[in-house]
Amino acid sequence: MDMDMMEERVPYVLNELPFQERKVILNSVVTSVKLRMAIVHKKLGQARTRLAEFETRYKYTFEEFEKGFPEEASLYPTPAFL
Repeated sequence: MDMDMMEERVPYVLNELPFQERKVILNSVVTSVKLRMAIVHKKLGQARTRLAEFETRYKYTFEEFEKGFPEEASLYPTPAFL
């Protein structure tokens, strides 16, 4: 898997912690990010599956649907519909 490099920027107070404490905190952050990435990846796969089902069911691609969608329309519910 290709990965981009990320710069670690930590608050000053973390730099004051002993190395082992910083290491524990940063490992915790990395673990949380990996978990979140797995969740997002799973949701993306589900969305792609649902999109493919839509396209098959209606014999209409998402791109075709978007082209016919009015510019002023919103994909998000407005207070009137809530």
